[in-house]
Amino acid sequence: MADQVPYTHNISPDFSKVIWISGMLHDYAKSTDSFQKRVRKKEHNLRESRHGHLSAVVAFHNIWNLLDIQNVQEPKSLLPLFAYLAIKQHHGNLGSAQDDLSLKDSDIELMEIQLGQIDDRFIKDLHGVLNQEIENPVITPSQICSDLPKIRENLRRYKKKLRRNGTTLTDAIGLSYLYSLLIDADKLEASGAGMVPRPDLPDDFIVKHVRSFGNPVTKINRLRTKALNEVLEFAQRVSLKERLLSLTLPTGLGKTYSVIALAQKLRHRVSLEEGYKPRIIYCLPFTSIIDQNWSDLYDILNKPPSSRLLKHHHMGDTLYHTGDGQKEYSFDESHLLIEGWNSEIVVTTFVQLFFTLAGYRNRSLRRFHNIAGSIIILDEVQSIPFRYWKLFREIAKTLAETLGTRFILVTATQPAIFDSIPEVIQSPEEYFGEVPRVTYDIDLTDTSLDDFKNYVLDSLVKETNNDLLLVLNTKKSAEEIYCAVKNAGVNADLIFLTTSIIPRHRMERISKIRRGDTQDRILVSTQIVEAGVDIDFSTVARDFAPLDSIIQASGRCNRNMLSERGTCYVRYIKDERTGRAFSSYIYDATLLDTTRRIIEAHNGIDESNLHSISSEYFREVSLGKSSSDSSRILADVAKLGYHAFADVRLIDDQPLLTDVFIEYDTHASNVLSQYKELVGASMPRFRKRQEFLKIRRDLMEYIISVPAKNLGAVNYVGTLAYISAYDIDRRYDDDTGFIPAGESAIIL
Repeated sequence: MADQVPYTHNISPDFSKVIWISGMLHDYAKSTDSFQKRVRKKEHNLRESRHGHLSAVVAFHNIWNLLDIQNVQEPKSLLPLFAYLAIKQHHGNLGSAQDDLSLKDSDIELMEIQLGQIDDRFIKDLHGVLNQEIENPVITPSQICSDLPKIRENLRRYKKKLRRNGTTLTDAIGLSYLYSLLIDADKLEASGAGMVPRPDLPDDFIVKHVRSFGNPVTKINRLRTKALNEVLEFAQRVSLKERLLSLTLPTGLGKTYSVIALAQKLRHRVSLEEGYKPRIIYCLPFTSIIDQNWSDLYDILNKPPSSRLLKHHHMGDTLYHTGDGQKEYSFDESHLLIEGWNSEIVVTTFVQLFFTLAGYRNRSLRRFHNIAGSIIILDEVQSIPFRYWKLFREIAKTLAETLGTRFILVTATQPAIFDSIPEVIQSPEEYFGEVPRVTYDIDLTDTSLDDFKNYVLDSLVKETNNDLLLVLNTKKSAEEIYCAVKNAGVNADLIFLTTSIIPRHRMERISKIRRGDTQDRILVSTQIVEAGVDIDFSTVARDFAPLDSIIQASGRCNRNMLSERGTCYVRYIKDERTGRAFSSYIYDATLLDTTRRIIEAHNGIDESNLHSISSEYFREVSLGKSSSDSSRILADVAKLGYHAFADVRLIDDQPLLTDVFIEYDTHASNVLSQYKELVGASMPRFRKRQEFLKIRRDLMEYIISVPAKNLGAVNYVGTLAYISAYDIDRRYDDDTGFIPAGESAIIL
């Protein structure tokens, strides 16, 4: 059985005591008469029933005394401060420490009233427990009352310290760790879920499954096996002191299996050499890839319980189970265990990870302590926006140094986030040179959308044997191309894929393509198919985009080397209505300019130089882009200003979007009916949340995000907009999805 306690290997003895004391004292003020009346639903004074601030003051004062901090202007230890902030906000979010470090006259007056309501029996029992760690704990109401002026002055000392000198990112991570432990334990205990025993994972389950990537023994499978063996050899020899790693391979060479095998080998070594078993947290940029990769792992592990494999995103699992039949968890308990990442392998999104690493909200930070000591895989890491490279780099380095977290950055186009970290694959460029799968045909002269339509119909469709992927930059341009191909009567299975399609249908279409149900198929899509979607076409044509997006699109071309060479066409398509390139609506101008400059300097792209020009591209991007957003956030966080994290946006600014439920079929009608009943029901808020969790996954399968300007007249249930079944024909097309206001379905 794996160890069940939180990661504590780099935690000092003093910090361990502070964690324990914070747990013991965080609910100290719940012993007041006012709070007890509140929980018994009796008449009470709401202000006097609040317990966070007084509990924080009591813990702060005891830890100050325990550590024997002298009354200096700037105390060296921040541990009393950590306890104070964590306890004060343990039912809220972390904000600005300087705003929270106050004890006003009105606060003291309130605390004196609250202290007068505390039962002596509670103090006696608590004293007996605290004596395990604290000699003469200061917990009696009279002691606390007399020391309140001293406590206020000591809080001022910390406020002055933060204002003058700030702290370090290491300190901020220490606060996040304490806060996470406190709120997670508090919620799990209150819910009744409790701690879940950590199960073992089968040894080498990935390697046993892959078996040299099976038959037939093709060149691509030989290269996949070669890469896997190199990864496994690296896992055996790399120093465990190296906690930041890079794995760079061309698309289609089994990066997913190889990196899971690497993580599993490292987990085994850490278990033997350092005495604990790291969780594996596997992060991907898009939910569509998560479902695909989670499904593969689910089958490989023979339908494991949640405690072994967990999928976490807004459309993820809703019920948690351990597989031992000893306990069935309620939806509320399941929600806490899933969001807390209580599993050996967690498959989740970059967004979920980032808002835990760089988070301030109670909900996201609750799982922060489970990141400590874990192995985090970032697949398609180039998806992290440049403006947060520095922020991610500094947080990852600090977590690696202080809490033993390991990061593995995986991609075919490795961004220059770190100056120098060990590369798992000794010579990635050799693999790029050994995979002659794609010829690039790039023409960056201006092309109108009409001309591109004609090119697709007159040349590509006829020359590709109807095995074609078309990637456009906007939903509107993709829809126009799709309709042109359909109206031309092309004899092929024509598929359309954008975020205008409800998620339920998106996943069905991706699965259909992956299964290869038909030989003749043409997929028209936006960039939703890039970055990890395991599909394979003999020909790809893409609107101009940043270099990493072009390379990712080409990764869907001749992926399994089923033909001698595939072709990836890149064209520069302009919107004649505005004179702007469609790429400029989606991507940063610096990225586009850098891409054009590099392509022109190298007279195109060739697989033999793919690795080197990708490295050159990211070097130029890092020189040409500002990291001011990251620097500003880090400066605020160095003063424990967690409010700065509220500005983090992993997805570039988009037009104001509205979530819209599409009542597409009978199942959707049933889910919508349940949601309407729930919104109108008279029940406590927490109960409504429990009931919502039961239908959330089904509900999300029919929700798309729509620009507010395109919404038009819709129905609402609560704050959720919806297109009713009566309006489906007018507002939602089976092929192309949502129809913006003022438009109508295109008759095909």
